[in-house]
Amino acid sequence: MTITHEEAAELLGAWALDACEGAEAASVERHLASCAECRAEAVALSRAAAELGELAVSRPLPPDRLQASVAELAISASTPAVLFGHQVHTLAGLLETIGPEEWVASTAAGWTVHELVAHLLAGTSYVNWQLGLVQADPGGGELVWLPRSESVIAGHRANEPRGTVHEWRAHADILHRHLVHAAGRELDVAMPWLGHDTPLRVVAMIHAFETWVHAEDIRQATRRSPVAPSPADLESMSRLAAELLGPALGASPTARGQTARLVLTGAGGGELAVPPGERPTPPDVTVTADVVSFCRLVGGRIRPADLSYRTDGDGELGRELVETAASFAFP
Repeated sequence: MTITHEEAAELLGAWALDACEGAEAASVERHLASCAECRAEAVALSRAAAELGELAVSRPLPPDRLQASVAELAISASTPAVLFGHQVHTLAGLLETIGPEEWVASTAAGWTVHELVAHLLAGTSYVNWQLGLVQADPGGGELVWLPRSESVIAGHRANEPRGTVHEWRAHADILHRHLVHAAGRELDVAMPWLGHDTPLRVVAMIHAFETWVHAEDIRQATRRSPVAPSPADLESMSRLAAELLGPALGASPTARGQTARLVLTGAGGGELAVPPGERPTPPDVTVTADVVSFCRLVGGRIRPADLSYRTDGDGELGRELVETAASFAFP
């Protein structure tokens, strides 16, 4: 019995609960042997099933409730490994469909589709090089973001686009494997990132966010429809934005000491405190917006003036929060 990636992903919850038939279970396990993305999901679901099993020993749960509990855990915010794996898998699938004439289409990032893949290669290889996962650096040891990208892009302009895609995917797979097996302290390892020492957990999520933004750039440049991330990925991306917004907003003279609530509507949204954490008093402002649109704002693909949002409370602080969110974007 052979199953597709999508079919395997749908069966992972049942597989983690030992609820698959023999042939189905064998097919899922064959798929797991070759799919790092599903392996990461399977590990998380197996751990969740084990924890729920321990709970059931002392307080038995009906089988349907146990299944529902695992399903609920499966749609919580994506881990860095799962978020990055999803975005790499989605972009790789998109690049498989790009025709010969589409590689030279101009994108919103200022590069052609081919050059944009080389730009992503510059970013992914940088993380691998900093972590010591590769010996040779395609960026020649350049640490500054734009010069590094331009160096890698220049080295790939004369190459076949498929060759650039192959090299990017090889580096993405190396990083994804590391993230799947990393935990605790390994995810807290800091590296230079855009002028700051930043934990790998945050770097991986930012780079996954960037991968989605550039996949959207490619879709727009080649007249394809936009594709929103999954609700779990959106939740992870929006939490990251709230985490970054706290220090950035607090550094402003007009916002110092003030707090905000971000209410993001739609699947994958939710209520987020800025800065993150429990607040004993009501926030100074609540900003409500669609979660996908807010992520496009953070990615630099919507201007603050084009974001549809509502503020309740300090309107000036709300405007500042939206403008600060838009300032995170980089090429």
